[in-house]
Amino acid sequence: MKEGQGTILFSNGASFTGEFRDGFSHGKGTFYFPNGDCLQGNWKEDLLQGKGTMIISKPGMVIEGDFHEESETKRVKVQWKNGAFYEGEFKDGRPEGQGKYDHPLEGVLYKGSWKNGRAHGKGELLLEGNMKVTGEWLEGFPHGEISIKHVNFEIVCGFEKGQIRENEQGVINFPEKFKYSGGLSRNLNFHGKGTLSQEDIIVFGKWEDGKENGSFKVLFRTGDTIEGHMEDGEFRGQCEI
Repeated sequence: MKEGQGTILFSNGASFTGEFRDGFSHGKGTFYFPNGDCLQGNWKEDLLQGKGTMIISKPGMVIEGDFHEESETKRVKVQWKNGAFYEGEFKDGRPEGQGKYDHPLEGVLYKGSWKNGRAHGKGELLLEGNMKVTGEWLEGFPHGEISIKHVNFEIVCGFEKGQIRENEQGVINFPEKFKYSGGLSRNLNFHGKGTLSQEDIIVFGKWEDGKENGSFKVLFRTGDTIEGHMEDGEFRGQCEI
């Protein structure tokens, strides 16, 4: 029966080095898996207790967190060798619950709910260029009503598993009270019937992938109107005033 410091080797190639009491791993020690991964911390009767660190050789990942008697982590910090890290709730070896994932090299930061290792539920994604995506997520993708904010615009529209819904109606707010309301294409261009407005003027028309196509009407606050026809964003024929 082992007591004090020592090492025990298992038939499957695993080993434990550390403190023993009454034949159990008890105290500080490190368990080495056959594949080269290791789990280090404080042990009690062969189970890791409290804070511990797991080093996973492939894909190069370090997990630090609180362990309970079943050796599952509750709250952890995961660090990858590429500089990315996750901090938050963890279950069965992956993010579950509330947490934050940050990948500085790619300019990606997600904060919010997780399920089975994917963004799921309410969350906020920050991207390079001061882009912020806020709303509901489903299995890692924006899903439902989503807000996309940038210094030059804000878009509010519906998504379905990462793609804007077909024939979606949305709103885009631009600086200086400039606003578009109407149809949007999959790449978030004006598409279909819509209105453009800015304080003293409203434009009613139809767009195809960002360009006005078809009849349009411009209404001024004074009550004056202009009506005409456009193709590919250019006037065609005569306008009526």
